[in-house]
Amino acid sequence: MVDEFYMFGSRPQPIEKLIISCPEPASNQAVDAENTGNAIMLSSLGANVASNKITQAVINLLNENPIREIMLINHTDCLASEVVYRSIHSGRSIDPQIYSLFAAPFKANHITVGDKRHLETDANPKLQSLLLGQIIMTWQAERGESARNMRRIIKMVNHASAENYESRARSTILALNPSRWHYEHLLGDASDLLGRALTMDSTYVLEPPDITSIKFIMREKGLRDVVFYAHGSDDAIEMKKLLRDLSKDDFIRGSNARLYLVGRSRAAH
Repeated sequence: MVDEFYMFGSRPQPIEKLIISCPEPASNQAVDAENTGNAIMLSSLGANVASNKITQAVINLLNENPIREIMLINHTDCLASEVVYRSIHSGRSIDPQIYSLFAAPFKANHITVGDKRHLETDANPKLQSLLLGQIIMTWQAERGESARNMRRIIKMVNHASAENYESRARSTILALNPSRWHYEHLLGDASDLLGRALTMDSTYVLEPPDITSIKFIMREKGLRDVVFYAHGSDDAIEMKKLLRDLSKDDFIRGSNARLYLVGRSRAAH
């Protein structure tokens, strides 16, 4: 489902661009800069397209929209890259689900991971571009003659200092389904509904949300607040289910997490 909120007048532009980014705050400004009204966003830890949920989301969006360009936005000082680096080079064990999602694909695709900087600026973008290419080829094979050519672009954002972002006391995870929102306006609307400010430099935007990623961010960053944003009645049902499932998790119950659900019947001003 694509929300009905558009920043460019009552007649929306066709969705011709897919932006896949990391949900960390370091990516937020770059995502907004690339969204010129014809884009839709996905976000996953490390801009990782290896998960079945992201793979299916990409295929669904390609089927539903005339997308011709896919942009991967990565950044330095990435939490997911740090975990991969620890796992591969330090032998530190991590959750099996996280390992299979982040670390295992490097080995499976024979991509060398050097130091952490090399991992962030070369190895991970290379891996995600390769995996994305495989998704596109599968989709094109299924579509046959009706398949479109797709342009892939890799963009790297320098996250100069983690201290410029993420005051832990105020950092929040904002979880929603893929949308066309500019993040600045999305956070403004969610802030109005929530009754407190969600800012560009302290909000993790996760589209689409999954419990594994939410728990991972909370565990690694020590966050407590998760806000589920619903942009429509059908969407609200899905977000409520995710919230209920998350609230039953043992880690969440023991972490003093605060879970919120906000939204509008139609996402429009």
